[in-house]
Amino acid sequence: MVHSFTEGESFEQLVYNNPLPVIVHFYANWCGPCKKLGPILESDAAKQNFCLVKVNVDDHPDLADSDQTAGCMKSLFYKTQQNQYSR
Repeated sequence: MVHSFTEGESFEQLVYNNPLPVIVHFYANWCGPCKKLGPILESDAAKQNFCLVKVNVDDHPDLADSDQTAGCMKSLFYKTQQNQYSR
């Protein structure tokens, strides 16, 4: 499952309350490495049992800052277990 984060959505609901393991991929359209990694993650999400949440750092700098994202590309893995998440 691939989901592009948009304004007005709840990051907490998409990530922390998701029953599936989640990879959050922070990216920018102008970032060369992001353009290479993005399709790989999308393909894997379609084949495997996890949710990929894509966050454009140019559109959502507040989320990138809240996860201490240095630069534009970073991918974080979240797994919910017994109402707690680990990263």
